[in-house]
Amino acid sequence: MVSFSTPIDEILPVAPRHRVAFDRLDLRTVGDVVRYYPRRYEDRRRLRRIADLRVGDVTTVHARVHSVRQRRTRTRKSMIEARVTDGSGWLDVVWFNQAYMLDVLKPGQSVYFYGEVKLRRRLQMVAPEFEIEDDADEERGGASAESDPLSSVNMQRIVPVYPATRGLHQRALRRLIHEVCSTAGWDTFEEGPYELLVGSGPSLADAYRSIHFPQSLDDLRSARDRLTFEEYFEFASRLHFRRRRFRGPGAPLLRVTPDLDAKIRSLFPFELTADQDRAVREISRDLEASEPMYRLLQGDVGTGKTAVALFALLAAVRNGHQGAIMAPTEVLAEQHHRVFTELLGAHPAVRIALLTGSLAAASRRETLEAITSGEAHIVVGTHALIQDAVAFRSLGVAVVDEQHRFGVRERARLRSKGRSPHLLVMSATPIPRSLCQTVYGDLDMSILRERPAGRPPVKTVLVPASRRRQAVSFIRDELRRGRQAYFIYPLIEESEALDLPAAEEAYRRVQRAFPDFAAGLLHGRLSADEKETCLRRFRDNTYQILVSTVVVEVGIDVPNATVLFIEDASRFGLAQLHQLRGRVGRGEHPGRCLVGYGRGSQEVRQRLEVFARSDDGFQIADEDLRLRGPGDFLGVRQSGRPAFAIGNPFADPDGFDRVRSLAARFWSEPRFAETARRYLESHPEIVRPSRDESPES
Repeated sequence: MVSFSTPIDEILPVAPRHRVAFDRLDLRTVGDVVRYYPRRYEDRRRLRRIADLRVGDVTTVHARVHSVRQRRTRTRKSMIEARVTDGSGWLDVVWFNQAYMLDVLKPGQSVYFYGEVKLRRRLQMVAPEFEIEDDADEERGGASAESDPLSSVNMQRIVPVYPATRGLHQRALRRLIHEVCSTAGWDTFEEGPYELLVGSGPSLADAYRSIHFPQSLDDLRSARDRLTFEEYFEFASRLHFRRRRFRGPGAPLLRVTPDLDAKIRSLFPFELTADQDRAVREISRDLEASEPMYRLLQGDVGTGKTAVALFALLAAVRNGHQGAIMAPTEVLAEQHHRVFTELLGAHPAVRIALLTGSLAAASRRETLEAITSGEAHIVVGTHALIQDAVAFRSLGVAVVDEQHRFGVRERARLRSKGRSPHLLVMSATPIPRSLCQTVYGDLDMSILRERPAGRPPVKTVLVPASRRRQAVSFIRDELRRGRQAYFIYPLIEESEALDLPAAEEAYRRVQRAFPDFAAGLLHGRLSADEKETCLRRFRDNTYQILVSTVVVEVGIDVPNATVLFIEDASRFGLAQLHQLRGRVGRGEHPGRCLVGYGRGSQEVRQRLEVFARSDDGFQIADEDLRLRGPGDFLGVRQSGRPAFAIGNPFADPDGFDRVRSLAARFWSEPRFAETARRYLESHPEIVRPSRDESPES
């Protein structure tokens, strides 16, 4: 029996020259072929009379070949020219440097031509796609179009156009896919999730046929809807089973009594915002459950994610367990350690340890022993936390900060340090809902939008080249008042390929422009010690100016810094600009973000104006997703994220959400058990942990 895994060689002979091209496109099995979807379609159903053609028309003509000749152009190119007519007029059809066409086209043949109409002395088509009527009959074995709706694959229908490759033309691709779709046996599908959950609509086999060879635009829409469901359902099922794996039984029961809640809140020198309070209550419910918490905490710049994370960590400590928070950089880990130490200074019974790669050997050994014995109650660290040498006595809560810098593998390794610990992952980059559903759909979600009272928004001003002097004057005035300033640049050193200002050259210019103030230079090529020294001097006001690349994008907290100047801001995404803006206005003085830009398109100006008008990170993230796509938010590819070929959950979050809800019903309700069993037999990969989910990988 033919199935999706059947090699195409077993169905039809493949010419050696095509075999290489098929391999290049990964077209090896029936499943590969029917899922190789067209990138667009050409409607070739309507025939135009030659007499009615106009220059610029892209259309189909059915005509008889009157004559074929070869001649040379003035530039010595070989040109094959066919003179054709349909009785209403004459048309020239030409090919350059394709002498073999003399043997293909013969006077008297009836031919369909599809292409663009041009004018060069007379109306003509240059290198159109064509189909000889007798050859088309022979290719389909003499069957009529009426008896075989898939018979005509190149003309007189809505014709698929595929992503092609060298050595494989559209006609060969269409013939291959046509023959596979016509092969008996491959399309035997049992009743599945779609039939049970949705009901109406084309069968899966009909959807595959119609996505390639639709009889109408309605057929095409129905096929896309059906196959979009399959993509969404398969991915939603992967998320469902990954959630099950992460939420197995055995989580530590962490009681958050009203008394404990009040004690933890009393440690903060501020009242929690309404959003923080809601997040704390959601997390408290999770901690008291028998299955581990698996929650994403999203928060805009300055909304207080760290306080919420500390609440969860202290809940673990008060219940006799340990807590750990993993940050992507030593700078951010050290900042968390400093903030936690300051907040818990009056509670020496809670010991906070710092574990990073730059610790001296003796300090590292002492810290590892404290973690293993349980003397270290809260451990703040970098990737060093997930190394083999780290062994917790009883890890109750694990927090991953800036989770988009980590993958599923790192989360799994951190959780493996305990017996099903509760996991909280945090993001300082607001992520559009569509991205959350597709990339983090296996996590519960808490969102912080509200900023603490008394912190005014940062004022953002666009600074074209003509206003650069005024901006420098404003920054100088701020420095004279005792404030500090950032200068952010997109590159580390000069590039011949891109005419952009670079941080090293900018550093020298800043020193010349502000000779009375000390400046530091920070970029990704510095060692960890050099970065920390530079940041410490800026925090201590030894440096009044910090010239930097986007190393300071997140996590740097210098309350005295009030001005941020971003050079060539068009090179940054809106979400990244918003993160950079969050570095100022973190203290009692208002912040200013000066957005420098040079000559650019109107689109660049409009994009920067969107950023200047709004301080809502979620609104900016939605706009950035629309303009730049999801890559800027994710940073790195997340494990298991699919290449959606038909659907687009980023543009269709509601559609994906509906299918995700249906998938949850399908896998949980007993009445679907038998169909679910069969589905798993044919889709074993959805329950199989990916390599990235294995702590050992």
